[in-house]
Amino acid sequence: MWIEVDQNAMRDRTILTNTVSLIICGLVAGILTDRTGRSTEYWSAATRS
Repeated sequence: MWIEVDQNAMRDRTILTNTVSLIICGLVAGILTDRTGRSTEYWSAATRS
């Protein structure tokens, strides 16, 4: 019973961590793209490949 609770807590924590990481990466990418036009070209090339 305790093991199941711990697994659920760890799963929720992992999902939360992954979500926060994606948001941070998105913000950083957005800031870099706003700062330099080359970043836009770089991200476009990266998403194509």
